[in-house]
Amino acid sequence: MAERAQRSQSNDAATPSPWPALIAGSLVAVPAVLPLVVGFLPELYLTSDPRLSGNALITTHFGPAGAVVWHLLAVVGAVLALAFYVQRGGRLRWPWLALAGLGIAAALWQGTRHSDNLLPAGSWTAGVALAVAAAHVGRLPSARRWMVGVVIAMMVPVGLQAGYDVLVQKPRDLAWWQANEMALLEQQGIRPGSSQHQLIERRTASIDATGPFGFSNALGTLAAGGAVLGLCASLGFGFREEQRLAWAGPACAGAGGCGLAAVWFTHSTGALGAIVITAGVLGLVWRMGHARWRSGVPVLALLAVALPIVVVILRGAAGPPESAEGERSLLFRYHYWQAAARVVQDDLPQSALTGVGLAGYKYGYLAHKNPLSPENVDSAHNVFVDWVTMLGLGGAAWCVLALCWLWGAARAAARQDTETDRAKASHVYSVKLLHRPPVIAALLVAGAIFVTQYLIQYAMMDAALALLWLAGAAGFVIVLALIGQSPRTGGRGLTLGLLGMATAVLVQSQIDMAFKLMATAVPAWFALGLAASGEGGEPDAPVAPQRYRQSGFVLAGGGLLAVVLAVCVVVPVVRHQRLLARASVALATDQPYRALADLDAAAEAQPSDSTAARWVAIVRRDEMLMLAGEGRLDAAREAYRLALAPLDAQITRGFATSATYRLRASLMLQGADALDDETLREDAAVSYEALLVLSPYNLPDTVALADLYNDLGQEAKALDHYRRALELDALAYLDPAVQLDDETRQRIDAAVRRLEPEESSG
Repeated sequence: MAERAQRSQSNDAATPSPWPALIAGSLVAVPAVLPLVVGFLPELYLTSDPRLSGNALITTHFGPAGAVVWHLLAVVGAVLALAFYVQRGGRLRWPWLALAGLGIAAALWQGTRHSDNLLPAGSWTAGVALAVAAAHVGRLPSARRWMVGVVIAMMVPVGLQAGYDVLVQKPRDLAWWQANEMALLEQQGIRPGSSQHQLIERRTASIDATGPFGFSNALGTLAAGGAVLGLCASLGFGFREEQRLAWAGPACAGAGGCGLAAVWFTHSTGALGAIVITAGVLGLVWRMGHARWRSGVPVLALLAVALPIVVVILRGAAGPPESAEGERSLLFRYHYWQAAARVVQDDLPQSALTGVGLAGYKYGYLAHKNPLSPENVDSAHNVFVDWVTMLGLGGAAWCVLALCWLWGAARAAARQDTETDRAKASHVYSVKLLHRPPVIAALLVAGAIFVTQYLIQYAMMDAALALLWLAGAAGFVIVLALIGQSPRTGGRGLTLGLLGMATAVLVQSQIDMAFKLMATAVPAWFALGLAASGEGGEPDAPVAPQRYRQSGFVLAGGGLLAVVLAVCVVVPVVRHQRLLARASVALATDQPYRALADLDAAAEAQPSDSTAARWVAIVRRDEMLMLAGEGRLDAAREAYRLALAPLDAQITRGFATSATYRLRASLMLQGADALDDETLREDAAVSYEALLVLSPYNLPDTVALADLYNDLGQEAKALDHYRRALELDALAYLDPAVQLDDETRQRIDAAVRRLEPEESSG
């Protein structure tokens, strides 16, 4: 008896505690998957007029300040997990760190150049940091299995929410819209049948599940990757395990099914196509028996990722359809890529080195877009095109890193066979019935994720949503606990699942923008890093004392990155949001001068941000109109000058956009009426002309300028712009919702007929 107890004690001493690996995996996985249930809003304050009743701020998302703080915590968690890995005796992959660091440096530098780049810089930095940590820490089998379990388990709440959105919430919203449509249009000053009305109607009638990101394709991208991982992992964990806790395989399959349901509810053709392509790749890998054939698996994975690029190029070469009924989605992506090439070419050689940033593409696209494309976008809808365009050499480094990780995941899937499956079915921590670390850890991880979700979304939760939240959290805990306690590590099924997840995410990202969106970039990057850990092979081991120095270097380097992120992104965003929040409250409580002080400070804190400048102009414009109505023209002129000042400052500093000139022109026209100064109409025409230089394909602005020239009696210029409006209207045939409505088109046709004889007689 004593001998048995001694042997048991010896075995327990030789078995490392599972807690460090579970904690390290959780530090990486929790911040990576949180955006799957809680989204981020890039703009929070002053997106609508706080002075109007009914515009009280109720949000179910992280605002910009909350987002950047979370990104900072994600970086800290990634650094701690990486230090743990080194302390355990793990070896750092310096090429990965170098490629990741080059891209991070470019992203943070772009963040200092324009406010529109700040939030993406934070999310990209957090995503890459978590991916690098996952690629390293995941080489420890227990940590990899735990992170995989978190991803698979998250498919349960994602699938439930997608089903609720499509089957319950969207029909309810549509019914409410149809019952109040005319009143809502009148309230917003939108004419029934206009292009604005058609756009609102089309978006409201859409029943696609969009998730917390607001984009169905982005949700489809991540759900596709998680679904493939869950279904493949179920094969590795097994369905008829003779040992205890045989439910891990069915749990993975069920969660993977939830992921497939989420993809179905998104109605994303691209996500479904990515699953089909990925299934083809995995099917070929599974059937390959000869080692020589398996050596080609990485090439096969790369070809799968290249396939959507080839399809888009072929679609672009085929030319546009004759009507809006033809295929447009792939064609528009071809146009986005063309515009990206023109934007880069317009800013050479700097764009090749440092990129143009998200802001550079967003505003450059307006000038370089194909006029057949009706939408204005801030992404090329291709991960590699976006990275190279926005980050230059740093983006190219990320392209290499992503493809290297895909290559590594493919090599791991190609090497592993049934025998190695059995051999690596591996080391199992001894767990006591009432003290199971995976169960406790699953509850703690679920608490971190779903309590955070509840704290943000509780104000909007009714009884049905609360039950849905509880069901998602319970399903998450059950699936994660079963995977965490499974006697197997997942074997070949898991390596195939990791390859499939990376392939599905990258395939869909060739025609979508999951890696660009602030909310989806973090989990998308994490998926790639986790897939790279499939090569694994480094067993769990006790702490290596000689590794304290190396882990110290990791902590020092990671700490420096965290400080840079805090200084360059977190502090500016938090300060700017605090000022905008105070200004919003002041406007809502009728304290315009207090609001102006905060708005001026916000504009000075981030000169490139248009929000503060726009609201200073709006508040001063209202002051001008009030003073002019009281007959105090001198004071009204001063208010007009102060209203123009922030807009002119943006122009002087080089941060003016088409929206700046549009607001400036509108202000001048209102000033002309209020101050009885017709010269301001001429100034408004000049502002409109500058606007059309930045955005030459904007149809409403072209019509507005033509009408203004007609009012000024400059008939030749009016005729030119009316003709241009008709030309743009004809080019917009691929989306009738953005074309001129019948009434406006008839008015312009009449104006052209009236003005043409005068032109010819002259």
